Order: sequence, then C-alpha cells, then structure tokens
Amino acid sequence: MINTFKNGIRLLTVLAIFATSIQVAPTAFAVSMGPLYDGTSGDVACTTNGQQTGFFTIVDNVVTGSSGCEGTVAIPQGVTTIGRHAFRTNYQITALSFPNSVVTIGEGAFDSVLFNLQTLVLPSNLQTIGNGAFIQAVSITTLVIPNSVTAIGDFAFYSLRAVTSLTLPTSLTSIGQYGFANASVLTSLTIPNGVTSIGEHAFREAGQLSTLNLPSTLTSIGGYTFASSSSLLSYNYCGTSLNDESLEYAGLSGKTKTCTVSVTSSNSDSASSAAAAVAAAIVQREAEIRTARAEIVEVFKASKAATAESFAQAEIRGITKSNIDDVNAEIALLPEDSRTSLNEIVKIARKYEVVGEISTESVIRVFPETFVEVGLIPADSPNKCLLAIAVRRLAPSDRDSYAEIKAAIDAEIAVINARSNRLAALLAR
Repeated sequence: MINTFKNGIRLLTVLAIFATSIQVAPTAFAVSMGPLYDGTSGDVACTTNGQQTGFFTIVDNVVTGSSGCEGTVAIPQGVTTIGRHAFRTNYQITALSFPNSVVTIGEGAFDSVLFNLQTLVLPSNLQTIGNGAFIQAVSITTLVIPNSVTAIGDFAFYSLRAVTSLTLPTSLTSIGQYGFANASVLTSLTIPNGVTSIGEHAFREAGQLSTLNLPSTLTSIGGYTFASSSSLLSYNYCGTSLNDESLEYAGLSGKTKTCTVSVTSSNSDSASSAAAAVAAAIVQREAEIRTARAEIVEVFKASKAATAESFAQAEIRGITKSNIDDVNAEIALLPEDSRTSLNEIVKIARKYEVVGEISTESVIRVFPETFVEVGLIPADSPNKCLLAIAVRRLAPSDRDSYAEIKAAIDAEIAVINARSNRLAALLAR
C-alpha cells in the first residue's frame, strides 16, 4: 500500500513538472468543433489540402476567436466583424479570404500571425481597420485596400516589409500612428486627397521611398512620420494648412518641397529634367553616405571617438547621443582589424538599435530571430519564443541595456534547463 502511494505521488510529480515544461506550438491535427455556422453563429473549419486543421468561432456574425487554424481561412458570407485578436497565435495561415459583408476588422485581429501570407485582398465594403490589425504581415507583396475604408488604425499595417507599391483608397480620411511604419522596400507613395490627418511615425523606416505625394487636404501630420526615408529627396505638397516647421518635424527636413498638380505631354521635357535632377541627387547622397562611413572607419583606426551625428550622416541606425559613449567604448575594445571593419562597426550599432526597440513598447514586435541576430539568444536554443516572451514581460527599466536583457535571458535558460533536468531525473528512476 505504501509503495503504491509513493508511486502515485511520483507519477503526479512527473506530470506536474511535464505540464510546466511543455511548449505550446501550432498543431496540424484536427480539433473538435461545436455547432457549425448557421448564418449567424457557429464554428467554421480551417483547412490544409482539404483537411481540417482547426476552426474559428462566430457569434452573432462576429468572429470572436479561433483555435489551431492553419492553411486556408475563408470567412463566410454574413460575417460583419472580425473581432479583437480573433486569430491570435494562428501562425500558419497561408490563404485568407473575406466576404463583402465584413465592414470592420478589429484591433489585433491578425496581429503577428500572417508571416506566410503573400496576397491580402480586403473586402469591398470594409470601412474600418483597427489598431494593430495586420502587424508583421512581412511576406505580403500585394495589398488591396478597397475604396470604402475611411480609417486605418495605429500600427494597422506595421512592418509590411515586402510591399513595394501601395495604393490607398480615395475614401480614406485618417492614418493612425505607425500605421505603415517599417515598410522597408516601399518605393512610391501617393496619399489621396481626402486624408486630413496622419499619425506620428506612420511611414517611418520607409528607407527606399523615393516618390511622395501628400494631399492638399492634409491638416495634421505627426512627428517623424517619414523619419529614416533616406532615399526621399523631394516631395509634392500643394496644400496650405501645414507650415514648413510641421513638415520638417514630420521627417521631411532637408527634402525639397514641390507643388505639381499634374504632368502632361506638354511639359515632358521638364519632367525628364526633373527626373534627371532627382537621379543625380540620389547619386550624390549615396556618395555622401560612402564618404561618411569611410570617415567613421578612419576615426576608429586612429583610436578616436565618433559622434552620434557622424553615424546619422552615414545612415547607421541605433546610435544616439545617450549611447554613443558606450558604443565608442565597445568598439575600442575590439581587435584592431575588427575595429577598422565597417561590418563589425555596423554589427555593434545593430545591437544598440535592437536594444532601443526592446526597451520600449515596440518590444512586442521584435522577433525571436532578432534576439538571435544580436547574440541575446543562442542560435541553437529550442526555446527562442519562450525566451523572447520572458523579456517582453520585464519592466521597461529592466530591459533598457544589453547586459540586463542578456542576464534575464540567461536566468530564464537556467530555469528551463533545471526544469528539464528534474523531469529527466524523475523519468529515469
């Protein structure tokens, strides 16, 4: 009897430790559903190659949640709203379609799950795109927003890293802060007349943007809206509501403002001349960047200290006046051949850029792979996602330096390893 009791306790202990050790991952097997969608409420299957992978739930024509969805997600006719965080943690969606009955896509509906989606066509009657609705849809190359959408929320399309061309609907009146930030390969942008307000950082980090047309209806534009648009040399704005100070604060300082209503065949020669001038200016700026980077290398070669301004001129991000002393000290400790290598200098700058993101609310948008890139998480770790989540849970004051973040990750690794060792020892008995 005593041995049976001890064996029972041992089994319960093993199960408890196993439960705390298990990692949640997307599943590829079918899951059970409740009543099927009847046109108002019920469940709808997600499928891969015709096989159910999971399902999403609809209540009164609102998608309220989902479980295990992989492959194809087809929202049925009759649904009017995609609810808040409705598809959270469904990371393997490869095809997504909407009926024209959908008018609202809620906050975070597809936040950080559409990593594998290449084409996104939004429904023709859609009116509102909520905050963070399509964050980190990094593989999308084609985005179609219908001429019915009036508002795009904060962070709605944050990090469209594969979109080179973007057509905004003529019905649009407002774009929220960080709405299209980090669209890193976007080259041309025309914001239609009718838009009156653009939030802070809305198109920040559009580093390849070379053509920008702002609407004359624009009356409010946030700070740093076009910050880091290094390829942009001029922009078109014919309105009168925004003064030069507002435009400069929006990230357009140093860019040439023009006012061209249209270009016709009668002025094709002047258009060609303007294009040639822009091309020449781009070449000149590229030469300036190369010179600035060479000068930084020479500074460190001479064992001197660089300035934050010199890094900005060289378009090496992550370096600020608050961290330049630490950067100089870290580079000074490198071997001489590394200290005079631009690649090594950029690697260190990248560390500070990532730490800057982790120390703010943007931490939720830092991929585990980025932690690996800068050496915070081991490349061979099987727990990358868990470690990144552990950092996100820290107070901002506990994740504002590389050393603090690394220490927190190392501590979490030790906890995970200890838990695994206890489980292995119990199973070996």
